[in-house]
Amino acid sequence: MTHAARFAGYVLIAALCCGTLARADAPYFAALFADGTYLADGRLTEWHADKAQPKFSGRPLFDPARPIVFLRNPNVSVDVEPQAFVEMFGGDRFVGVVTGFTSGEESFYRREHAEMIATPAIDISLPETPRPNEVRLVARWAKRIVWQRRFNARYTPSTLYYRDGREISFRRVRFSARGVMLLVDTGSIEVSLGEIAELHMPRVDPWEVYFEQLASLLAVDGRLVRLETDEGLRVTTSTARFRSRHWGDANDPNNWYRLVQPAWCGASFVVSQRRVHTMRWTEANQVPLSTIEPTAIEQKALIGGGWTARMDRSVRDAPLSTGGRESAWGIGMHAECRMTFPLHESVISFRSAVGLDKSIGRGGCARAEVYLDSAGGRPLFRSGHLIGSQSRAETGTLTLKLATGKQHELVLVADAAHDDRPADADPFDVRDMVNWCEPTLELDRAKLVAAVAARVPAIVTAWDEWTVSIDGDAVPVADRWDERWSESEGHRRRYVCEVSGSNEVTLTRSLRVQNEHRYLMLCVEQTGIEGKANRIDVSVDGKPYAAFDVPATAWNGDAPTPRLIPVEDLRGRDVTFQITQAAGGEKNRVAWQRIALVAEPTDVAWTVLAPRSVESAEGAHLSVLPDGSVLASGRGVDRDRYTIELETKLRGI
Repeated sequence: MTHAARFAGYVLIAALCCGTLARADAPYFAALFADGTYLADGRLTEWHADKAQPKFSGRPLFDPARPIVFLRNPNVSVDVEPQAFVEMFGGDRFVGVVTGFTSGEESFYRREHAEMIATPAIDISLPETPRPNEVRLVARWAKRIVWQRRFNARYTPSTLYYRDGREISFRRVRFSARGVMLLVDTGSIEVSLGEIAELHMPRVDPWEVYFEQLASLLAVDGRLVRLETDEGLRVTTSTARFRSRHWGDANDPNNWYRLVQPAWCGASFVVSQRRVHTMRWTEANQVPLSTIEPTAIEQKALIGGGWTARMDRSVRDAPLSTGGRESAWGIGMHAECRMTFPLHESVISFRSAVGLDKSIGRGGCARAEVYLDSAGGRPLFRSGHLIGSQSRAETGTLTLKLATGKQHELVLVADAAHDDRPADADPFDVRDMVNWCEPTLELDRAKLVAAVAARVPAIVTAWDEWTVSIDGDAVPVADRWDERWSESEGHRRRYVCEVSGSNEVTLTRSLRVQNEHRYLMLCVEQTGIEGKANRIDVSVDGKPYAAFDVPATAWNGDAPTPRLIPVEDLRGRDVTFQITQAAGGEKNRVAWQRIALVAEPTDVAWTVLAPRSVESAEGAHLSVLPDGSVLASGRGVDRDRYTIELETKLRGI
């Protein structure tokens, strides 16, 4: 072998051996692991595909004994608030313009969630693939819808801000195709989308939001992962709904892409890794306090003017950094400040670290305190004087003893400590910027599972207004990855949440069967069958009424063929329906689409037309009756020809 050939062979071997190494120009990241290890300067490798084994500077990223908690790319700028977006309850944010709404009742055979139709302002698709023109967002998750951003970004529940500067408070809001209908003290007001700058929705219980998120993402036994990009996108999904792809060189993190699907969207979308500045992972029973909407914020600055408290940012809207490292999540305050958070009965403890923000250097002087229910009693934790940004105080694990049936609150206080601050400390409060670093509420796991299971009926829209009973204490839903093409929806890569066929589920509801009702329509189908199909039993007032096997779903995703159960014998009665899905195979999946009493097995609307004239070719006597029907009488013949002339102003016949 010549020297040239031998050298070429060495180059080839070197290239093959380096296939899983980081590129020389790959970005550096900061990372925090569950065992407390903080690495400020490392590189990510092998995170280009679902089956890859990602590492951070050679350390497994998802080692069960010490998994990743936080990743930060300092080369990607922290996002600024976009001009148009939807802020969700729970802290997520979609960047785009809302152009309309759907009621969820558009299909006769499927009941959907009411949705916002939004045009994305950022690229959420893989390279060289068509960008979606619209994305459907579940309307009830919206906290703040912004068409034209105002200077004051604070959330004001039940308030609409007009583009011309006016504002109006409302009791309720109802969406229409191109606007909203507001219920106010004096009646109702209709406002078109073109008139609205911001719409702030009524406040909801943050714990209801959290438990429903876990139910929707099937994350009660897993982890949540949140991504934040420099374009302002913030999205939370579960590790089960997180997929990795690459486009081009798999060793370059700039070519990595994440397919994510949050609870507030019915389809997955793509996030480019090169645009992500922060990622965090949390266990289901470890709740970041910053995801819980506070019930009160009290700010009282002495000299500094008062910086607004912020979630997951310092008061200067920068990443939280204290004691020589950044934090995965937290709360920024400017003393004097007090924030009150509602607690769920499942909460058992609280922990956090606290210190002054990196930006104040050696200045500032404040004290941090934690209270249960009231700031006037004895604190659960009280720090010493926090001076300068180089140190952090740990609260340790604070046990919270909550009485059942009583509403408890957690109170965090940033105290300016002016009365007893050291003589050589900063005399003013201008730099008293306090960061609560990774404040976390720990939940009792058994109570968590029960709370999540109770929210499952809310995510199965067909079950709305039905009382749901589930055999056992499991959460009876399961995800299915769907990449089918359908004529109505096109190619939608998404997770579909369906009812597990392994559990017995019973639905109960009392209804009045009206005179026009002919059928109880059940639109239910089966997408996966292991062994026998699941069986549906229907009873009325405790007596068996009908039974059938769940039919298989259409291969192309078309609307389900409804199962029609005649109810004409029940007309005019108040009855109690009980619908039971019998337990089936472990891998069975049942998709409940709609349950309704209907007059016809179709949504076609029929209108009776009164004839203008009627004629018989053979001389029969034809008369138009009051209900629009035509009565034929007189001489009977074997064959006749009737001519009926009608007139209508109806369109689209």
